[in-house]
Amino acid sequence: MTTYYVRKTGSDGAAGTSAGAAWLTIGKALGATGISSGDRVFIGAGTYREVVTVAMTSAVAETFVIGDVDGVKTGDAGEVIWTAYLTNDTTAPSGTVLLNLSLRDFLTFQKITFVQGSVSAISANADSTAIKFQDCQFLGNVTGSVLMTMTVGFGTVCNWVVERCTFRSIRSNAMTINLNTGSGADYDTNFVIRNCAFFAPAGVITINSLGVSAQEGGGVKIYNCLMLTSGSDIAVTTGDGRIGGSTFANPIRVYNSVIQGTLSAFESGAIVENYNHVMATTTHSNVTVGANSKTNTTYASLYDLGAMIFGAQTRSFGEPRVGSPYLGFGNDGTYTTTEDLRGNRRPAGGASATKGIGAYERGNTFAKETGTVRTGSNAISITGPGYQDFQLPVAASSTTVTVYVRWDATYAGTKPKMQVLNGTEAGVADATATATGSSGAWEQLSLNFTPTSAGIITIRLLSSDTNGGGKMFADDFAVT
Repeated sequence: MTTYYVRKTGSDGAAGTSAGAAWLTIGKALGATGISSGDRVFIGAGTYREVVTVAMTSAVAETFVIGDVDGVKTGDAGEVIWTAYLTNDTTAPSGTVLLNLSLRDFLTFQKITFVQGSVSAISANADSTAIKFQDCQFLGNVTGSVLMTMTVGFGTVCNWVVERCTFRSIRSNAMTINLNTGSGADYDTNFVIRNCAFFAPAGVITINSLGVSAQEGGGVKIYNCLMLTSGSDIAVTTGDGRIGGSTFANPIRVYNSVIQGTLSAFESGAIVENYNHVMATTTHSNVTVGANSKTNTTYASLYDLGAMIFGAQTRSFGEPRVGSPYLGFGNDGTYTTTEDLRGNRRPAGGASATKGIGAYERGNTFAKETGTVRTGSNAISITGPGYQDFQLPVAASSTTVTVYVRWDATYAGTKPKMQVLNGTEAGVADATATATGSSGAWEQLSLNFTPTSAGIITIRLLSSDTNGGGKMFADDFAVT
């Protein structure tokens, strides 16, 4: 495995194997003389105005294209924007696909913002397999153009994963998946979409069956997502034709999601749904409402609209509000995740051991505590599993962080923890201190580290209560 680098100050004539000898373009990295199977390429901050058809020899092992947003690898911290606006952001964009996978396999894209031109941002022909998009954003700017279009060859188990991504489309589907028919047997394409947020007024995901042969594909799995349309448009549809054969052994599955829009199947049984909150003029068309799903006003739609103008915390758009029925909803045990769109743990913040639905859990939910304190008149506490983050500026010198924790007799599972996270900017590795004592007594947790440079790290207090009603307390936080 070789590590390569792309920077706005680079040159495609360079070796590409160090930050000081970085390539200039993503096209070079994904070209015939760029990276190879199993390699990694880190892309430094900046705007890359180029459309790319992948020309490297198809990988046979996972190969990474990573936006180096914290600048640890390239020295260039900031957003990585890959755009089809080739001149500037006010001149008409390219009419060529931004990223054409061109039958290549085993490519993983992380932490990149993709900006669509006048056609799809991402295009994959039949049999591009083992593709992942993680922690990415997709911005659509053109009416009628789908952000991501994939065509799956008949019988192909494509093994795609799209997770922790955000899609914003203008007047078209965010994603279209075409599954070819053929002769043989119905097949499960294993296309997974999880922990994603979609804002697509004219629809979110369309799954089409291409051709007229008897055997078809299915097995698209969509779960823990937030899908918002205009309210009368389609959230998920099978488009046309049967999906998964006459017995629907491989139906489209939609689980554990907050959905504003219709779930619509060409034929009854093609979509199976459960543990969702579906809101629309017509919530279901040819789709049976799951036994644990809620529709329209059965549940209040309590999610945040982002950038609150009151309170100390800034919440993400779509994050459940305090007390939201989306917290501790009661998830299906198969199609659910252990983390949310931000990579934070599920469950959290609902005073429940059961995970919430949608793309987000509610984080940073410790509250003021006056009843159980170690010193003074105030501490903080949480009921059930959850976490509280503190952003700590550090210098390049030895640093010790301490806190006293306590938990009651109802608390069960792994004992309370203090963690240091997100310290790569300052050269600080993740670390954890876990309590070892017994309930009802205060115990000090301590972490010591020496940053290699000034920066900001995250200190997290973590309750892992599996009872749902156990209480954790924290007091006398100190930094020396």
